[in-house]
Amino acid sequence: MAAESVAHFDAETDVVIVGLGAAGAAAAIAAAEAGAETRVLERQMAGGGTSALSGGLIYLGGGTPVQEVCGFEDDPDNMEAFLVHACGPDADVPKVHAYCQESVAHFHWFMEHGVPFTAEFYPEPSREPPTDAGLIYCGGELAWPNSEVARPAPRGHHPQFPDTAGGFLMDRLIEAVGRTSAEVTTEARAERLVVDSDGRVVGVSCSRDGSDHTVRARGGVVLAGGGFVFNNGDWERTRTTGARSGWAREWGQPSPACPLSSVPFRSPSPRRWQRGSSSIRPAGVS
Repeated sequence: MAAESVAHFDAETDVVIVGLGAAGAAAAIAAAEAGAETRVLERQMAGGGTSALSGGLIYLGGGTPVQEVCGFEDDPDNMEAFLVHACGPDADVPKVHAYCQESVAHFHWFMEHGVPFTAEFYPEPSREPPTDAGLIYCGGELAWPNSEVARPAPRGHHPQFPDTAGGFLMDRLIEAVGRTSAEVTTEARAERLVVDSDGRVVGVSCSRDGSDHTVRARGGVVLAGGGFVFNNGDWERTRTTGARSGWAREWGQPSPACPLSSVPFRSPSPRRWQRGSSSIRPAGVS
């Protein structure tokens, strides 16, 4: 909707984030910690989204503390070689490179924000471990020809919770959002973006309590609502040539991904660890 059609904005903030799943929570934390006035719009009664329903595996590598404690050698270049191959002919190499180079820092980001991991390798590659083991093969790294492209290393990081850990992961991330200045508005369904005459997104129109509300964003809008696969237009426009041709399905290539891979973060400093016999957790987190 055109900004000129908005008679008045009901609220104004620096950053508006749509959705409070893993990506939205990370974006809210990062924006608030950077000093931005931040508002999150979540259509449900509470945050979590599909991330809370997931297994909670996070694809991290390059030599994380969990990998090291479990005895697996990995580095960013090795991880990148695997992902560029696994992502198929349309791999976004610069994005994959950045993702792999910053993967260990992503791990520390989770730790700094209260997500612990048990330093234990679960040897059966399946979905997520039935125990709270913190590391598993999950991306086809051991399968040919992947194993010839890059040195196999397990990169599925499983938060310290038995079996399906998505709910636990989101509980911790939402708690971390609550420790920031970010304001969360639930039962607010984003309907339209507000766009100025230059084509710049300057706000969001949402419905709440049966009425429409508009929120102005001085700095920008982050769309983290997910579910774009149900938008046929976006799906056709953004999916890769490999997906359109069925290449990924035909060859069984994995597509490991981290929901936070494109979200800005602050690498914790200093990095403080408490290591017990089987777990790695941020200091002060039980």
